[in-house]
Amino acid sequence: MTQVTVALSGLGGYGENYTRWLLDGLAGPDVRFVAGVDPFPERCRCLERVRQAGIPLYRTLGDMFASGIRPDLCIISSPIAFHVPQAVEALEGGCHVLLEKPLCPVAEDAARLIRARNIAGKKVMIGYQWAHSRAIGAFKKDIIAGRFGAPKRLRTLVLWPRTATYYHRGTGWAGKIRDGKDGWLLDSVLHNATAHYLFNMFYCLGQTTDSAVTPLAVEAAVGRANPIENFDTAAVRCRLAGGVEALYVASHAVNMNIDPSFRYEFEKGTAIYGPGEGMTGNLRALLDDGTVIDYGPPEDEYHRKLVMAVEAVRGGEVVCGIESALAEVLVANAVQEACPVTPFDAGDILVDGELTHVRGLEDELIDAYQSWRMPWEGEGKYLRHSGSFALEEGWHFPRAPWLK
Repeated sequence: MTQVTVALSGLGGYGENYTRWLLDGLAGPDVRFVAGVDPFPERCRCLERVRQAGIPLYRTLGDMFASGIRPDLCIISSPIAFHVPQAVEALEGGCHVLLEKPLCPVAEDAARLIRARNIAGKKVMIGYQWAHSRAIGAFKKDIIAGRFGAPKRLRTLVLWPRTATYYHRGTGWAGKIRDGKDGWLLDSVLHNATAHYLFNMFYCLGQTTDSAVTPLAVEAAVGRANPIENFDTAAVRCRLAGGVEALYVASHAVNMNIDPSFRYEFEKGTAIYGPGEGMTGNLRALLDDGTVIDYGPPEDEYHRKLVMAVEAVRGGEVVCGIESALAEVLVANAVQEACPVTPFDAGDILVDGELTHVRGLEDELIDAYQSWRMPWEGEGKYLRHSGSFALEEGWHFPRAPWLK
């Protein structure tokens, strides 16, 4: 067993999970946590444990490299604007990289990262936890093997209320379109908190372990209830090759929590998951011949992406790399291009303590999900058709005048 040294950039926020996993030894045997990088380490609730373990802390990756530390694997769990710059710096420093989702704000950033990876000859893994779960891995293998036949249609629902505290976390980047320095953030319900589940539709249909399909076109409606720049609610329909449609409905501006749920229909059966489908715990599939397959819980073992990244450093396969994760970025960019961000009517917005939500919005979104249609195609009041966008090969973000 070869020892793997690991550094973590971003100890607080989501990075606190990595901090804890590394300190608790969940990365696997013979893995050594050698450095933490964070300009504000005090935001990490595990900071005292880090210090007691004697792990040196640095403000920047440059400071870490200057000290002589060259880890085998560098985890980047910093805010989205820093994903690609820090990943490139880590690659140039000779490290493999585990980069948290989403991959980057805009697709052009990914091209820069691909170049840096190829020059460095290192591996880059993207931290979509479902892509690294045993359940999704087994399900995808069965799809690739033809057990389900061709896909017909897919739908996903995520209703996650988020309070003012959520939008005020960090250094003020949450819910913003730009970073204040002419850089893109595009932080939204689609392109951050629920990006896992949007990506999963494309990832599961990829025909190799590390691949995802890229939609041909999207149509969408977005809305905003919270006092932020970008949208907190979205309904998106993606057109895939072969006439397959993928419906995605998500919101932070609701007064009801429904954890990620999906129904994927194929020629030979259907896979369902989550409370929106009346399921708890496990991903299950029912084949037309009566066979029931229980794949287990995709929400289990979030630290598995760290374990698999370490194994990739040792020579194992990458199950979710840059090219795969790019599918989610392209769709998020296309929605941003298609849809000017407009607020919901003030008379429909309610503020209950820290939670801002839209009266009855959850009912409209659940109806759209269950009926396989966009909200405006039913009796929806809140989300009207905002725009459509074809994902032409080689297009550059942005084109839309409201984003110039």
